[in-house]
Amino acid sequence: EHPEKRGVLLLAEIDDLIALNREKGYEGGDQLIKKIGMVVDAISSNYANATAARISGGAFVLFIPGANENEARSAATQIAENLTDISDTGLETLQTIGHVGGIFFEEETTVAKLLTEADKVLRASKLEGDINWKIETMCGKSSVSLDEQKWRRMLIEAIETETVSLVGQKIFPCQHDSTPLHI
Repeated sequence: EHPEKRGVLLLAEIDDLIALNREKGYEGGDQLIKKIGMVVDAISSNYANATAARISGGAFVLFIPGANENEARSAATQIAENLTDISDTGLETLQTIGHVGGIFFEEETTVAKLLTEADKVLRASKLEGDINWKIETMCGKSSVSLDEQKWRRMLIEAIETETVSLVGQKIFPCQHDSTPLHI
């Protein structure tokens, strides 16, 4: 982990890749992943020392060390506009094909911290609906604090879209001991 003093880390994520794969098949999902990957890679080539990568499923990262706020907004806008252009190809199942969340920083930090903060901003962007990009500036310990209602909406959405699975666990006491066992 190389500490940086200024720049932006952007996360771009396809909304509901599972539904897309169900509707268009894995080949349709793979086509979309490749197209978005090419977009993020092409945008990274506009910035010195930028790094673009697919980090999982339909999630991509663009790290631009040394970027100023205008460059951060410009890169996020370019990705978002290309997500809209890609959605016109007929590969999408959703009105908004994806979202971009980013964190702009002007203090020494690590890539791990930036990923955590950018992920928070990406989730906030998704909560806002059709507005498909959002950038926050990292200040101190945390850039974004979601209030109780936003957390509630995010959790309800995750459950309704089956993005997470909730697992229950019964606890039984031992026959010879009063210590609870997890089964």
